[in-house]
Amino acid sequence: RNHKASAKLKGLLSTLADGPLDGKEGVDRVECEASKVYKTRLTYSDDCKVDAFTSCVIKDTVTNCEDAIYKTSESNADCGQYDVDFIWEVCNREQVDILVDAPKSKRKFKGSTVARLPGTISPGCTSFIMPDTLDSCESKLSRTMAMNIRGAGDDQACRAFSFYKFTVGDKFPSAAPSPSPSISLKPSPSPSLSFKPTISFIPTDPPTNIPSQSPTNKP
Repeated sequence: RNHKASAKLKGLLSTLADGPLDGKEGVDRVECEASKVYKTRLTYSDDCKVDAFTSCVIKDTVTNCEDAIYKTSESNADCGQYDVDFIWEVCNREQVDILVDAPKSKRKFKGSTVARLPGTISPGCTSFIMPDTLDSCESKLSRTMAMNIRGAGDDQACRAFSFYKFTVGDKFPSAAPSPSPSISLKPSPSPSLSFKPTISFIPTDPPTNIPSQSPTNKP
């Protein structure tokens, strides 16, 4: 399962004129050295089934800390204190106890080890809870926690790791959006168009060019 490859280079510092500096004639020996190590671990279907989980919840609830503790304004005027539980959970999915490497299997909080896991992990899930109080008024409030599980003996394939970081996020209310124009998916009725222009085919009487009769002067 575990494979390792390494390379190492070692030489003596030299100059073109004097050759290698080998420590003769009172000159200190100067060595050039470089090395590289690569490790990999293959995963097989029969690997030990063990899981690690880390989380933060509001005390006596199942609400994640991120969903309850956040800034609602730039001034953070409504900040306050919250009682929370930091939870480390280890789950042994096997049907038998798992041996663990105690020095390397540990729980951490804010970068420091708070406890080591017991020498064996029984089947099922076990939670470790640490109560705490978070003050969202604290500048740059942040908490980190982690858990590492490493098997021992015949259970060296049992490995799991979990890391969690809590920071106060921003959930400022967005500005009220301007009302969107009402859009109807039903087309409005087309304007009524009349294609029957009123046309008269009766010509008007042409003007009469007959001069009016002169009055008669009969005696």
